[in-house]
Amino acid sequence: MPRGPLRLPRAAVRLALAAMAAALVPGPAVHGAAVAPAADRAAGAQEVRSAPPLLAAPAAQRATRPAPLRLAEALAAPPDATLSPAAVGARDELVALRAWNAGGGRPRQVGFARPLPVPLELRVETSAAWPRRGRLGGGVAARGPAGELVWGARVRVSGAHRLRLRLRLARLPAGAALWVWGAGEAPRPCDLGLRSPAGELWTPSVAGEELMLELALPPAPGGAGRVPARVTLLADAVLELFPRGDAGAGAAGTPAASAAPPCLLDGACAQGASLPGIAAARRAIAHLEIVQDDALVPRAFACTGALLNDRDPATTVPYLLTAAHCVASAGRARTLEAFFDHATPACGAAPRDLAELPRTVGSALLATSAATDVTLLELTELPADRALLGWTTEPLAEGTALHRLSHPTVGDEVLAQSYSRARLDSAAPACAEAPRGPFLYSRLVQGGTLAGSSGAPLLLGDGRVVGQLLGTCLGSAADPCASAGGEVDGAFAASFPLLAAFLDPAPPAPCEPGPAVLCLDHLPADRRFRVEARFATALDPARRGAATAVPLGPSGMPSAGLFWFFAADNPELLVKVLDGCAANGRHWLFAAAATNTAFTLEVLDTATGRRRTYTNADLAPAAPVLDSGAFPCGEAGLP
Repeated sequence: MPRGPLRLPRAAVRLALAAMAAALVPGPAVHGAAVAPAADRAAGAQEVRSAPPLLAAPAAQRATRPAPLRLAEALAAPPDATLSPAAVGARDELVALRAWNAGGGRPRQVGFARPLPVPLELRVETSAAWPRRGRLGGGVAARGPAGELVWGARVRVSGAHRLRLRLRLARLPAGAALWVWGAGEAPRPCDLGLRSPAGELWTPSVAGEELMLELALPPAPGGAGRVPARVTLLADAVLELFPRGDAGAGAAGTPAASAAPPCLLDGACAQGASLPGIAAARRAIAHLEIVQDDALVPRAFACTGALLNDRDPATTVPYLLTAAHCVASAGRARTLEAFFDHATPACGAAPRDLAELPRTVGSALLATSAATDVTLLELTELPADRALLGWTTEPLAEGTALHRLSHPTVGDEVLAQSYSRARLDSAAPACAEAPRGPFLYSRLVQGGTLAGSSGAPLLLGDGRVVGQLLGTCLGSAADPCASAGGEVDGAFAASFPLLAAFLDPAPPAPCEPGPAVLCLDHLPADRRFRVEARFATALDPARRGAATAVPLGPSGMPSAGLFWFFAADNPELLVKVLDGCAANGRHWLFAAAATNTAFTLEVLDTATGRRRTYTNADLAPAAPVLDSGAFPCGEAGLP
């Protein structure tokens, strides 16, 4: 990252558990070391539990759907929406992007969105007739060979390298499917479960100047060619990503790219470094791209993340560690694209293009804290042949050798994995806003990090994680390879109280119903899901606390229940868990609230120990929760 004064994020989400200090660090906990160090065993340290360094992801079971018709290409029509090159139509945004990056803004900005000149808008009422083939909603519509109702559109941004499209989706019927692709690409399904409560969804990125979109709907039962439910789709903005140094070339006299500093070391050239598991560790590192769409102009940022193992040998959960200044809200977590294997296959070789790499789209925010600049996510899936890194909370001795793999960016180019080595230095001057204890300080010995490396894991020689990169506090922005350069990392040991519920959970106890606890069934009478809610409102500060549970099992609905806040005759919140294992390998969590009171809804899957938390702000009308990715089913889609 650029050298210079460290600027910490001020608006990151702070969870209640995040107000931690060094005094809260528990006794050492370790996991996932390939070999238990002899010194640990001799000193009687807590047992080091091992995990295979490489774990092949089980194949996800997906519902069988007809292949897309690729209408937007088949009709050979001109694009339905067109934007001029960014250097012409978005000159000010390009200047702002370069100013942010040149000023050491964190994280690194790699793109921004522009509104479509005329939004694509598909609005169809229930039982409306669907054309056999023709124009509809700004795109083209047709009926598929299996009776499906298909709508497609094509968006073009001249000179673009990669694109994402913002959709606003509502009232889609069950069984709806959505795909996107670029010229010459295979269609990629969009996970409709990643929609925000307001129905907003950013599509996966596609390569090139054009993005093709296709929506398929099942026909109404018994009504061939009729719409089964009201359909609303609005495409109103396109995000352009600039990963190759060509963003704004020539715009306002700003340079397009700069040469990589000589200190950067290709990860494939570091095989002789004192990190024995580097070949496996490289399989755990991801280049991350996140959309910050809670601003007037949505922008894309780049960071680095790493897959983490947990202490349950019976499960393989795609936990991903990164920095809070990269991802600190559930909305941004849903927009995540994580690219794996952006690395040279051999020292001196060229990496593949991002569009060719294994990737996952979307994630769930599990925990985040600005106090140690840490975020833990759960990815929607795990690409095959990944490595999951171990971790430890052991105290680190002065001078401990530390290692890192990250994805620096130079200009607008995302570089292949880079390796750096440092030594723990407790005498290094500390930044005022990154106190020792919650943060680790080290001095570089080899290599370096740049913007885009934010969130990259700090590793011991055996590959265990001890921190994640916040930034730099020493050195000079003009010389990122200065020998005095220092690194600042959130200490994993200080973050552990926040992460332990996921990485080292206690065996979950069976759900016991109570006045404030709903126990919802998956199988008959198994009481698998424990549900609780708390409420508060500024309109009546004295009335707050646990909501009262109303089980619906006695009424024949054992997988659903209600909560009331103020009076038993005024139910506020309906919650239900659905079995979606056959559709997408997940249990679905749906909730609807008839209130504008602040509340927190927490759901625990007692079979796996996984939790999901949903919140509503005070005095805001509660949006429905439609989480079709809430809890995973078993292997091969079993419950």
